[in-house]
Amino acid sequence: MLKRHTALLLVLISGLTSLIATPSFALTLGIEPSVLEKYRLFLADRDPLTIDDYSGQYSHRGVAEVILIQKALKLGGLDEKIEFKIGPNYARLLKQLQTGDLDVLANSAWLSNLENNIGDFYVSDAVIRDGQFEAGLYTLSTRDDLQSVRSLAQIRTLSAVSNKHWHSDWQTLSALKLVKLYNVAKWSSMLDMVRVQRADFLLAPFQVTPDLSFTNQDDVFVPIAGIKLGLRGSRHFVVSRHIPRADSFYLMLQKGVKQLHEQGEFDKAYRESGFYNPQVASWTKISP
Repeated sequence: MLKRHTALLLVLISGLTSLIATPSFALTLGIEPSVLEKYRLFLADRDPLTIDDYSGQYSHRGVAEVILIQKALKLGGLDEKIEFKIGPNYARLLKQLQTGDLDVLANSAWLSNLENNIGDFYVSDAVIRDGQFEAGLYTLSTRDDLQSVRSLAQIRTLSAVSNKHWHSDWQTLSALKLVKLYNVAKWSSMLDMVRVQRADFLLAPFQVTPDLSFTNQDDVFVPIAGIKLGLRGSRHFVVSRHIPRADSFYLMLQKGVKQLHEQGEFDKAYRESGFYNPQVASWTKISP
């Protein structure tokens, strides 16, 4: 009789346990605050998986990639919830990914930033292939004195601001042999440097606005017309190897990336967000 009661009690406990909600696992995507802000403004409460037009006021490459990586993971079979975890800058996010404090980067990373610690990462197929990355030399719209710059020799008389942890940007700008190249960690601080004219320009993807401009704190930033800078290297989505089921999440991501490439979704997203911009197709590419 005691055995029967014990068995019945175990069945009841088992049934009650199955009714108790257990916390669901969430995949954390590391993201910079400025990108997250623009991403949320662009979505305007829409489901990112339903986005089929990447153009709009708040769109840029970073915003498009946050949507693309979620689509890739879903196509690969991800059922887990996705949560964003803010990191102050690109370098810190890479470090957190390297140690397993983050699961995945929300945006692509330069392969050159990963190679020294490649054993800490799973790296997807390239989402931006070598030679596809072009950037504008952005300055204040009031700097009419810079709009006559057309040659490498003239660029070398200028100063710029960037982040040394953005290896491709930094190496390309260093090769230009500028008058001065400032190292600043945050994008907002770079804008401030150009705003107060401590630096003449910074690198930025071409925008989708009619005049290729973007606005920050009521200041308008525009590219130096007629020239663009070619950055070498490829960019990839990245998964930390130091998280549970890292290999499984990587295979999901890789499967989704391949499908999005086959569907032409990456080209579409980068074109509509302005990263591949037909307005600058005829501009002179400067490659130091």
